[in-house]
Amino acid sequence: MVLWLINILLWVSAILVYKKRFTSQGRISGMYFVQLYYFILAIADSLLMIMIALNIFQRPELHNLQISSSFVFGLFSASVITAAIGVGIHSTATSVYQALIKEKQTELKSFRINEIFHLNLSHNLIFISVILASFFLAVLEINHPSTRDSMFLNAGSTITLGVMIGLIETIAILRSSGTTFSSHLNYCILGTFLGSVAIFIFCRPFMTSVDAYPVAYIMFASLVTVFLSLIITTAIFMTSHTLSSKIVKRTFPEGHPFREVLKLKVFLIKIEREWL
Repeated sequence: MVLWLINILLWVSAILVYKKRFTSQGRISGMYFVQLYYFILAIADSLLMIMIALNIFQRPELHNLQISSSFVFGLFSASVITAAIGVGIHSTATSVYQALIKEKQTELKSFRINEIFHLNLSHNLIFISVILASFFLAVLEINHPSTRDSMFLNAGSTITLGVMIGLIETIAILRSSGTTFSSHLNYCILGTFLGSVAIFIFCRPFMTSVDAYPVAYIMFASLVTVFLSLIITTAIFMTSHTLSSKIVKRTFPEGHPFREVLKLKVFLIKIEREWL
């Protein structure tokens, strides 16, 4: 429980620091402060998530699912590492992007190439890997349920925690979009849908209580929350300029490209897919 609270605090800090993303020019060793913060945060968060997975892996094994726990733990670890690599690429590419923007060199071929790494590659690596890690962590706990009652969690607080994590992830996904919905948003909708359905079909029959499967419930709630939030937000962006404007003003900081889109009379009626 303590590790989860630390994780949430780190994610909330990332959202707050993002407000400085378009205004702060502070640098440390040549890298913009915000991007360096994200890079350090990715390392710390990866360590915390692997510690949570190790805690589950070390519990007695029940073999509810006929799949090797070592294999699932390996898939989870690979997903977390890939997400961290994505953050590293994002921090580097965004620092280059900010430097080229400042020097007004956006017409360079190097700027366009850098944007492929910044917008498409890094965002897809981060969010798809986070979705996969959530799914594999839930699957891991199905074979390694908790053997003690939790003093901190009940059904209500568990679902609430999962919803909070899902909402934080949704904000991060939306903020990472450019002036149009890029491919990572489509992948995130599909990924969270498939992950939620897979947990419900294959894992839910074994999730007999919150005390025995707290992490599985948290991950399931977070995946469902992300899926529903993205579907609802997409529907609003496609149908209501007024509501879209309110969402963007309250969600996106000053300087974000989405705020420039608000100048258009029709807001994101057509969703453009920028596939890799």
